[in-house]
This record gives sequence, C-alpha cells and structure tokens, in this order.
Amino acid sequence: MKVVSPERLFGTRVVSRGRVRVQGSDPPRTLFDLLDDPELGGGIRHVADVLAALRTAFAALDRAIDTHITEARIVFGRSVQDGDRVSRNRPAGGFSYY
Repeated sequence: MKVVSPERLFGTRVVSRGRVRVQGSDPPRTLFDLLDDPELGGGIRHVADVLAALRTAFAALDRAIDTHITEARIVFGRSVQDGDRVSRNRPAGGFSYY
C-alpha cells in the first residue's frame, strides 16, 4: 500500500460498473506509475516490453496519420510538400517519441 499526496493525483477517473465505483488511471498515468514502481507492472522487464510496444504503436500511428494526410491532399487537390504539415507542429520527418 502506498500513500499518495493529493497534489500527485492526476490522470485518474472514476469508472462505474453497476453500483460499484472505482477510481482508475488513464494510460499516461499508468505508464508513469509503472516507471515509478516497476513491480506494479510485473517487473522492469515487462515495463520495458510495454515501452517497446508503445514505441512501435506510436510509429505505426504516425505512419497512418501521414498516409491519411497525403490521401486527403490528393482528394482535395492540394500538393504535398515536405514542409507542408497540418498544424501538428512537428519536424518534417515525423514525431519523435524516443
């Protein structure tokens, strides 16, 4: 059991299942908790596996977003240029999550 000060309680929400209400964490908060105390997530090796899976998922998401942006520009007749990004404020090469 850990005691957490109220100012450190972020990224939580109440989930209801019938009459039972439980406070759970959102995915970013869960990741922070796993990094803070890897034993909560099955040990540091499992936490490392989770981080590797997230890295792969974010890379795939970035590729999918770029594909959809390119397709939308083709459909709407806009030319695609390296520096021409849809207000995502990221470098021309894509997001960097690592």
